[in-house]
Amino acid sequence: VQSFHKAAIVCGKVTKCVPLEGSEKLFLCQLQISESESRELVTGLQHYYEASELEGKMVACIVNLKPAKLAGVMSYAMIIAGSYEEDGKEIVKILEVPASAAVGDKIELEEFPTPEPFPLGKNCNDKQWKKIVKEFACFGKIACVDKMKLKHKDGYITCDLPDGSEIH
Repeated sequence: VQSFHKAAIVCGKVTKCVPLEGSEKLFLCQLQISESESRELVTGLQHYYEASELEGKMVACIVNLKPAKLAGVMSYAMIIAGSYEEDGKEIVKILEVPASAAVGDKIELEEFPTPEPFPLGKNCNDKQWKKIVKEFACFGKIACVDKMKLKHKDGYITCDLPDGSEIH
């Protein structure tokens, strides 16, 4: 749980999504993460979504990972998704936030609210994120960390995947 509190997970809105030039699996997106801030990110969702499905969509995203260079482009956030295998094929679904969610709203564990100040200014390092991801899974169509439900102030963060599906 302490590692989870190092992650700044918020509701963001994909304002632009285009296939990344030279790649068959990556999208280049603009993600609005607050009233005044947008970030560019690279995401490997091209095999699972059309750009038009993501553009305008509210998503759960981590915004304080160390920036990473993917396919030559810097990525400053990550859309959180879950996955499982069915008949040898990987199925990937992004986490869904409540319809009432606003850009920048924080996402936290139901049982352990994130202490203030919210960790927006400090990077969550790779070791901390890997520890969180190890505990991230879907149960009852709800995203959980160590079986504790992820929530927004207006409801749970959901993922239309079978129980035990990994979230990353």
